[in-house]
Amino acid sequence: MKAPEESSIDGNDENSSTGTVNVDVEHVQPEINHHEWTNNDDPLVDIKLDYAVDDLTENSTDLERGTEMSNDSNDADKAKESSDDKTEEDEKPRDQAKALLDALRANGESSLDLRLGRRARDFQFAQSERARKGKRPQLISSLEIFNHLADIRADIQWAEDAAWRRENGEPYVSWEDFEKKRKQKSWKHPYLTYLILISHCCMMVYQFYVSGWAFAPLKENPLFGPPAKSLFDAGGMRAKDMIESGSWWRLLSAAFLHSGIIHFLVNDLCIFFFGRMIEINHGTSVLFLVYFIPAVAGFVCSALFNPGVTSLGASGAVFGLIGASMADIIVNWNLMFLVFRDHPGVSRCCIKWKCFFWMLLEMVINWIIGLMPYIDNLVHMGGWIYGLLVGVVILERLPLHFFGKGKGLGTKCRGFTFRFLVATVIAGSLAYFGVQLSQSDGETIPYPAITPYFSCNEMPFWTEEKWWHCDDCSTMNLTADVSKTDSSTVFNRIEMNCPDGSMVVGDVAEFGYDLASQFSTPELQGICRKLC
Repeated sequence: MKAPEESSIDGNDENSSTGTVNVDVEHVQPEINHHEWTNNDDPLVDIKLDYAVDDLTENSTDLERGTEMSNDSNDADKAKESSDDKTEEDEKPRDQAKALLDALRANGESSLDLRLGRRARDFQFAQSERARKGKRPQLISSLEIFNHLADIRADIQWAEDAAWRRENGEPYVSWEDFEKKRKQKSWKHPYLTYLILISHCCMMVYQFYVSGWAFAPLKENPLFGPPAKSLFDAGGMRAKDMIESGSWWRLLSAAFLHSGIIHFLVNDLCIFFFGRMIEINHGTSVLFLVYFIPAVAGFVCSALFNPGVTSLGASGAVFGLIGASMADIIVNWNLMFLVFRDHPGVSRCCIKWKCFFWMLLEMVINWIIGLMPYIDNLVHMGGWIYGLLVGVVILERLPLHFFGKGKGLGTKCRGFTFRFLVATVIAGSLAYFGVQLSQSDGETIPYPAITPYFSCNEMPFWTEEKWWHCDDCSTMNLTADVSKTDSSTVFNRIEMNCPDGSMVVGDVAEFGYDLASQFSTPELQGICRKLC
């Protein structure tokens, strides 16, 4: 829509004065269309889209936004009265924009030129529109905080687009249309996320095919999955077997398997939310790295520090995505909360600590859950740590230079050096752990003092009667032969196949059973723990 060469106010309107008043178009924004508008000079927007705003130029700094300027002094007085009658809600975006500029100036900018002011105002307008539509998040989980960061990134992108169109005289795209297009893209374009989810579905079917379409008893597998043996046959990772056979591909194949339907649904739900958001905001290649590097790294940590268990599942990759999301939040921490500076009664520091508290609480809860059986906490923690580190290296920062910050050579050098050091830590640690694992026998733990804090713990620790146990004696199908020797009237000898494949012999006369069927599953599991 082109700017008209002149505008007039019809004197026959009952709300206007008599006669026709010519308006100087140099200081009047053309009427804003809800979907697009244009002005070759400097189109600006306000919180309401149903009235025009003034062009803000270096030669007209005394003009106020939202007031029309005319050549007639009476109309100017009426415009001023109309401006004074604005509600406090209408003035709030302008105050927030001023607070944003003050915040940026307080962070080291001695002066901000007019273009930076317009950019900050465009960004603040987008934030105001989002708040007006009730899209203010509660920030009580890492996913909500990450979604809020994605909204901040989208609003900056809209402000960048508005700045480019303003400089090139192109029609604007309204914030609402920009947001609608972004939402449509979020469902159509995360191809790698959908490919991962489809591959997990196919592998879940394959696992049941390997098991002969059988479900394990709930006492053996409470996650509604196939028997434990078929999990390994389908591609699960057990350190000793992997090292002896040289089947290193299990470090990757195990990331596509799940121990049961519940495990599958929980992991894929997390991948859908976190993976999709990362792919939309940072691209497919970034998702590929923050998904597969933590997935493999998690199983390397498990095989090295907890070699006695069979591990599988996408949990390492899921925690890698969570770690990468937290990295995105941390590196953009300051800019992410600028929108809260002008909220009365709300402390910016309190909001930061609130977000930090919820993210820390999530990690503590996940760590505690990982101490339960059937869950390999070392895969979780390894995936989270490497996801955080990879995210710090490759995730794109919010463009502070758009607001005149971070443009110096020193800032760029410090950022590059920090990323390089973190990348060196990632590569060096993975190489070290890989060499350690290749030289391991699959049984000896190199740092046994560390493992109990990250792997399964038998609880409660103060009594002999445990709620759960942390070994394969509870998860594997045990086979044993009992017999009587030396004319004994009760079974006193047992030959048992241990979970690692070895055969052991023990004395079971203490039970006093004269029938083999009297040995219960819990008792056989106890014998397994004692002998194996």
